[in-house]
Amino acid sequence: MKIEIDNRQALLWNQVIKQLARHWAIKKKMFDEWEEIVHWAVYQTKNKPELPFKTPKTIKFEVWYKDKRRRDPDGVCIKILLDSLVKAGVLVDDSYKEIEEISIRLKVGQPIDKITINIL
Repeated sequence: MKIEIDNRQALLWNQVIKQLARHWAIKKKMFDEWEEIVHWAVYQTKNKPELPFKTPKTIKFEVWYKDKRRRDPDGVCIKILLDSLVKAGVLVDDSYKEIEEISIRLKVGQPIDKITINIL
């Protein structure tokens, strides 16, 4: 299953940590916003398999950025995306029992900001 989120930059851990240090309501708003974004991206995905997935999966994240700033792949906050996939009914859980492998690939200097989630 391939889920695409166009024109959105993936959150970085530095951004999330700053929000966590502020107020719990700001963190909740941030998580709620991403849950809605992922929900609609799943809804718009064509050729969906039966959901939720029943077997452990490999999940590959490809994150595009328009700018060419240097970023670390481990700085991308995929936790919020995984939690949103659970809320959207794509995954039963985001534990090791449901996910065998996760990979993150970053590309900079792309035509648009984009997040692609491939569940294999």
